[in-house]
Amino acid sequence: MNKGEIKILHVENKICAVLPSKYFSYILAEPKNFIDFISYLRQDYPQYKLRCVLDKELEEKIKSRLHPQRVFVGFKGVER
Repeated sequence: MNKGEIKILHVENKICAVLPSKYFSYILAEPKNFIDFISYLRQDYPQYKLRCVLDKELEEKIKSRLHPQRVFVGFKGVER
């Protein structure tokens, strides 16, 4: 990712902004608040360009963090 841009994409039913940082970080918003969300990003991150993208790999990475897979281990108890 270019150091001077914030990537904006649509993930499931949310709008997501991926921030350039050392660690993977993102901000989610409802689509109905898109204009306010963009205004917030421009105000809080004026040094970055906003860029709408279609990136399947990035979308899958965010989806995996939205719905972490849970592992259920069955405990059958101890027979006495």
